[in-house]
Amino acid sequence: MDNIQLQKMMMTKTKIAQSQSFTKFIRINIKFGALLAIVIFGIIYIIFQPFSVDSDSDIDLNVEISVAEQLKTIVNCDNKNFTIEIIQTDKFLILKNYIKASKYFECHESITYTTQGEFTFLENIIPVIKRWRAPMSVAVYSPGSDLMSAMNVIFYLRNCNAATDLVKEYVSFHIFFDRMEYNENNILTLYERLEATLKCSHAAKFLKVHQNETYRIKNKLSYPINAARNIARTAATTYFVFACDIELYPNPNFVDQFFEMIIDDKDGKWMEEKNVFVFAVFEVLTNETIPDIKQDLIKLVNEQKVFLFHSHICLECHMIPGVELWLNDTDYTSMKVITTAKRQGPFFHWEPFYVGTNNDPLFDDRITYERSSDKMSQAYTMCVMDYNFNVLSNAFLVHKNGVKTNRPTRQPGFKEGVNFLLNVALPEISSKYGEREGCRLS
Repeated sequence: MDNIQLQKMMMTKTKIAQSQSFTKFIRINIKFGALLAIVIFGIIYIIFQPFSVDSDSDIDLNVEISVAEQLKTIVNCDNKNFTIEIIQTDKFLILKNYIKASKYFECHESITYTTQGEFTFLENIIPVIKRWRAPMSVAVYSPGSDLMSAMNVIFYLRNCNAATDLVKEYVSFHIFFDRMEYNENNILTLYERLEATLKCSHAAKFLKVHQNETYRIKNKLSYPINAARNIARTAATTYFVFACDIELYPNPNFVDQFFEMIIDDKDGKWMEEKNVFVFAVFEVLTNETIPDIKQDLIKLVNEQKVFLFHSHICLECHMIPGVELWLNDTDYTSMKVITTAKRQGPFFHWEPFYVGTNNDPLFDDRITYERSSDKMSQAYTMCVMDYNFNVLSNAFLVHKNGVKTNRPTRQPGFKEGVNFLLNVALPEISSKYGEREGCRLS
């Protein structure tokens, strides 16, 4: 073989080797590129994949944001300040937001359970907030030495029980009393100073104080129930408010289901004026567990262990319009309006508990608990204004254990209260709103 042929063979082998090396290089890079693409795709997927919030409800964050935005558009309300205020009226000194919840809610974000009570009733906040898990506004009437008692009970609620975190997060307290010569600076820092020194064992003693031992009872002061209701309701930062009595416990998950109903209402009829949304109200035997879900409630109704509220003493006061429809409705997963009623006909004496707004009439704060029928003038006003009372399918309240079978003894101010309603309140309402056929005050 001559030199020329040898050179050609060597060049051919070199080209083949180069070609094989290049092919191998291409294969390696293709594999690396594919691997790199998979890694990049995985990172992108993780970043943009919707994830779930680790909570009891497993709410998808993207859905939650969407719901919040929808509610913001639908409700279309203005946010309120959430600051401590000292308010003086003709009768009272009011410390609004005296002890604030740690969480602030914008007006469209939730529904505020608004209520009132003396310090002897505040322990009911624990079962309420465990079920409600949303903002709660509480007005506490605290005259004289009842103020210190109230501070101790509030300390206990915020620091010494299983619901402590819920109370701190959601519950705001507004303290009020008859106008006295208090040093405002001392009052504003009173709870803060006490909180640094109080102990749970000491504070717990005030939970056992009987109502007859309070400063108010000993000094024969009337309980300003409607003034308290108005203080709690108007202090709420949310557009929707639920004015309720502190011994009435709501079913859990109400707020979420209610807002789902509002969002699903494409016609916007539920957001029209003069619509309120009514809870069915029940009472349970002393030795029974208060039901959390409607299925258990219906079971106890059928077993005659749960009854319509005050059915033995004033059935017409809390009779549910469409009660058979309500009891027979087995769609427990969604909220809807079972029926819409007026406060007329067989329901002329009705005192419903409902979700409404602060655009609804306030309670007449001249009426005290001792005068009785304290909600009657407000309910009558709503009748004259032609309100729609929309009964909700999956909303109910159960009173603290115990069924009343005898009418309570009438308070000394009962007759005075009736005279006030008929001779003062009724003419004022008629002058402002007129009259409507079928509406009755009492």
